[in-house]
Amino acid sequence: MNQFIATVFLLLILVGLGAVAYGCYLAWQPLGFIVGGLLLISFAMLINQVELPEGGENK
Repeated sequence: MNQFIATVFLLLILVGLGAVAYGCYLAWQPLGFIVGGLLLISFAMLINQVELPEGGENK
């Protein structure tokens, strides 16, 4: 009987850890889009500065 209780307890711990890990994945997944967007914006600004050396203004 103790073996059964220990197995159920271990399964509950594993399911709980999996649920926490999945919750962290869902919470941090949009952060990848935010960071990727910021990298694209900074890359576009860098290209703009290189292309137009007088500050990026179209004259």
